[in-house]
Amino acid sequence: MTTIDSLLRDGRIVKSVKVVVHTTGAIGPNTPMSNNHWSIYLLLANNKGSLRLNMRAEWDDTTEAWNTTGILECSTHAYTLTHSAIGSWDYTVPDVTVGWICTLLWNEERDTYDMSGGGSGCRWWVYCIIQLLENQRYISSGSAEDLYPKLLFLYSTSGETRDLPMVKGEFYSTGRFSGSTIQQSIQSSYSTVTATSSYGGASSANPAMASSSGGVGTATVAAVSPQDELPKQYFYVYEGTYYYCDGGNVTKVDPPKNQWVLNQNGWKDTGRTKKWRFWDGRVISYV
Repeated sequence: MTTIDSLLRDGRIVKSVKVVVHTTGAIGPNTPMSNNHWSIYLLLANNKGSLRLNMRAEWDDTTEAWNTTGILECSTHAYTLTHSAIGSWDYTVPDVTVGWICTLLWNEERDTYDMSGGGSGCRWWVYCIIQLLENQRYISSGSAEDLYPKLLFLYSTSGETRDLPMVKGEFYSTGRFSGSTIQQSIQSSYSTVTATSSYGGASSANPAMASSSGGVGTATVAAVSPQDELPKQYFYVYEGTYYYCDGGNVTKVDPPKNQWVLNQNGWKDTGRTKKWRFWDGRVISYV
């Protein structure tokens, strides 16, 4: 299992989104109906399996009740359909990456969710994620409308269905982006390291650059953890194509001039072909 903020740079290509209703066992001994749980699978290109996005509640043994704070688990699997599935629906994706989708969810804080008091709310979370992907044009128009009626049933391994009214949880804000124009992930003060550099000035697309008067000098650079490296607006390159991400909205662009571009080497100055060097998630030098 991993967390969504660790997948923001994941370059694996997603070919479709699969919504799955799982059986978690029979409701009781004298009924054919199953308890259900819903989750989303990102099906990966080139037969690479899937990445599951699973919002769940956790049982608290102390209070003997469900903890309503949702937990978003992300897990990679070799299969594309789990054995616990009793229903699934696929929505085609136009060659976006795992990182794009996870960045969108991270920027929109769709990983922070309160379930209902009974531990339910997974259906509403799934619907909201599909709606968000549709709004971003990562899946086709009408996908959320197609899915919603399917969410209003209890499913069983026997094939029988029963009406099940929607139970809504609530998204909440962590404040992780407040007080920053470049979407830092935390607000605490950073430790700093000193790096000698030669550049003309800091770009607003660089999440960790300090200001400079230009020329060769000393820059104070914020030491950041992996989840702090992505600002709200930034350029990045993937397989030779350049993109601009603005709060999760991704657009193909021409190679930018004198801007910072996120790539496999970290952040790179396209004007002077220099990059940050990372070690254990921390900026240590400018080379």
